Amino acid sequence: MPEIDIILYHGGPLKNPNANKGLPFEGPGIRSYYTQIDRRLKTLDELKTIIMEELCANPAIHNIQITYRMPHEVLKNRMNYKYMAIETDKHVKIMFDKLERIPEVSGIELYIQLEPRADDEIQQTATSLQVTVPDAHYEYSTHVDDDVDADDDVNADDDDDDDDDDDYDDDDDDDDDDDDDYVDEPTAINGEDLVDRDDFEERIDRGDFGDFERDIDDDDTLDVS
Repeated sequence: MPEIDIILYHGGPLKNPNANKGLPFEGPGIRSYYTQIDRRLKTLDELKTIIMEELCANPAIHNIQITYRMPHEVLKNRMNYKYMAIETDKHVKIMFDKLERIPEVSGIELYIQLEPRADDEIQQTATSLQVTVPDAHYEYSTHVDDDVDADDDVNADDDDDDDDDDDYDDDDDDDDDDDDDYVDEPTAINGEDLVDRDDFEERIDRGDFGDFERDIDDDDTLDVS
């Protein structure tokens, strides 16, 4: 047949882990998962990949240990089992050979343990999975360039602001010149300044201030300080 039925047991410790007794995989928290594998499967890595996908486990952060409940001897009324750790491709071959040589066995039972990897193992596994670190670095560099350009734009804006301040000062100077030329409109219209000045000059011509001039001696000096 093209595919082989596999029962995966996972989720807790074994109630009786004695390898020589080969008892069914039972214990607190253990759950069973049913899947199928191709009979042409030959390597341990292929088997691990199928198991990881079935358990939705991340191979980058977990290491997997596989225990096979191997048929050891066939008696008249029963079959004895042993536990065998699946650690190499050779063990995978033994597992399939047992299935072919013993017709009473219709499937494979595997007990799965997931162990967290060490930090250095996680880093090596991530590297083997081709984590796209260079792309992330490139993207970061792009953002840095944008930030530098943004700073240049800010500096350029500051220079423009300085020029605007100079232009503003020039406008203030122009406003000061305008203030010098400014004449109070009501005064210019009413003519009060012009009338007072003309009246003062006429009084001088008439000699209205003659007595004041005689009171000042020619020898006296006015203090103008």
